[in-house]
Amino acid sequence: MSKQTIRILAFLSAIVLAAVGCGGDDDGGECPDNSTADQMMGAMLIASQCQGCHLASLTGAARNNAPPNVNFDTAEDVMNREGRIRARAIDSSGMPPGGGLTQAQKDLVEIYLDCGAMQAPAAPMPFGECPDTSTADQTMGAMIVANKCNGCHSANLTGADRDDAPVGIDFDTAANVQARAARIYARSVDGSTMPPGGNALTADEKEKLRIYLACGATQTPTP
Repeated sequence: MSKQTIRILAFLSAIVLAAVGCGGDDDGGECPDNSTADQMMGAMLIASQCQGCHLASLTGAARNNAPPNVNFDTAEDVMNREGRIRARAIDSSGMPPGGGLTQAQKDLVEIYLDCGAMQAPAAPMPFGECPDTSTADQTMGAMIVANKCNGCHSANLTGADRDDAPVGIDFDTAANVQARAARIYARSVDGSTMPPGGNALTADEKEKLRIYLACGATQTPTP
């Protein structure tokens, strides 16, 4: 082997070692405390925003050009492609096609990844689509929670002031709403048992609340 070949191989080895030494960014940040609800929403976003193409059961044109071996059926699948997901869906807006995630959605997926994708990507809850340019409707939905629910479901209330609302079921924060989103939807949007006393939401209020939930309930309920 010539000296020139040896020098070339040594140079290439140095490049490889440098690349390996700089390759630890996939781990992301720390898993936030009390982030179970955010992790759940992140898992739901992987299901609703990625599995439309990246699912092992999909073949041919149904994959919309997604590579056949890039699937997100399980939490293990997600972690095996963590770097790719961060690069294409969080650090940029290349995925999903057509504009990518909102910043609020990116934050939830990032928390999900930072916490190790402990939950399998879950089928999205039946809230429907989050419309584009729906920020105003989301704000109204958050206000409806504050004005129509938090008169009983607030951590600031105790005893008779809660009007029989179970202790611990409070909607003061966006995380509280996210954790009980399915319950809120079932009782206040799909059904009409809440608020109680014949004070069910109007059709317009239900739609605003649906949009708020469908878009991840990222705004804090504020009157």
